[in-house]
Amino acid sequence: HKQPALPGTIIDATGAGDAFNGGFLPEFLSGSPWDDCLLAGNICGSRAAMAPGGSQGLPVRAEFVRYMRQMQPKR
Repeated sequence: HKQPALPGTIIDATGAGDAFNGGFLPEFLSGSPWDDCLLAGNICGSRAAMAPGGSQGLPVRAEFVRYMRQMQPKR
């Protein structure tokens, strides 16, 4: 399975893996499809890497939901 990362410039990769886990795990634990879990992780990891410090770029809930809707393949 593959899911895209968000397009953008990497500023600081510190914390990107932790951010990926923070997006992936809630989806996984709630029983979401595997592709949605990966997409959620990629959104959070991508956003974290686009700002300095590891957590400044994390999306707020409304942004996260918007990215998930925009990037999910049509079912």
